[in-house]
Amino acid sequence: MPDPSDPDLLARLTEPRATGADPDAMRAVQCMQVRHTDRRPVSDEPVPDDSLSAIAAAAVQEGARLEVLDRDQVLQLAASASQAATVEAEDSRLREELEYWTSRAGGTGLTPEVLPEQPAQTTVPGRDFGRAGTLPVGPGHDRAASYAVLYGDQDEPVDWLRAGEALSAAWLAATRLGVSMVPAQRVVRCRPPGRPCASCSPGSATPYLGLRLGWPTRRTPAHRTPRDCRASRWWTPRRCPATPPDRAVPDTAPAASGVSARSVAG
Repeated sequence: MPDPSDPDLLARLTEPRATGADPDAMRAVQCMQVRHTDRRPVSDEPVPDDSLSAIAAAAVQEGARLEVLDRDQVLQLAASASQAATVEAEDSRLREELEYWTSRAGGTGLTPEVLPEQPAQTTVPGRDFGRAGTLPVGPGHDRAASYAVLYGDQDEPVDWLRAGEALSAAWLAATRLGVSMVPAQRVVRCRPPGRPCASCSPGSATPYLGLRLGWPTRRTPAHRTPRDCRASRWWTPRRCPATPPDRAVPDTAPAASGVSARSVAG
C-alpha cells in the first residue's frame, strides 16, 4: 500500500483468525460501547498531563502524532475555526452534506438529541450545524479544556487513513480514561487560504484534525448515536456502565476468545 495501479484503494480487509483472549482488546470493545461526542462545555478541572500523554501515545502507535497546543496556538486554532465556518457557509456542497447528516431518519446521522439547543461557550467555536438540537447546553465555559492537533508528515490518502486509525486509538484511550474528546475537522477540511492549523502543528507537518479534550461535567448524559455491531460474529460485546462512577472505564475485561487489539482498535 498504496497500489499505484489502484490509487483509490486504501485497505484490504481479510477475515480475522481466532487468537487467545486479549484483555486490552476487550477493554477497547467496552470503550466502543460508550464512546460518544459531547459538544457541551467541559468542567473547570483540567485534564492532567499524564492522561494527555497516554492519549497522545495511543495516536503514535497508529502512525500519527498528537500535540497539545499552548495558549497562543489555541487562539490560532480558534481563528482558523472561525475562518473555516465562513468557507463552509459559502460552499453549497458542504451545506448539502451537512443537511443530509442532520436530517436522516432512523436514528443515524446527527440526530437532534446530539446537537446543542444553543451555541456552547467554547474558546474554539463549535460547528454550526444549520439547525438547533435538543441537547441542553447549560452554563459554563471550556476554559479548562485542552486543545490538540493530530498531525503527520505527509498529505497522501494512506496518511489520512493512518490518521483515522490514530484518531480511533486516541479516542478509545480517552474514553477509557473518562476524558471527553470532540473533533474539529472543518478547520482542516475547508482549507481556506494559508493552510488552516498549519501554525498549530510543528514545522512542515500536515495537520489532520483539531481536538478538544476535557472532563465532562456531571449532568444529563449526552445521547449516543447508534453503533452497528452486526460485523461482530467473532466476538460478543459486553456493555460497560454508561456513566462509570470514577469516570474511567474499569480495567476489567470479560472472558472472550478470538479478539486481538489490532482487530478492534479501528
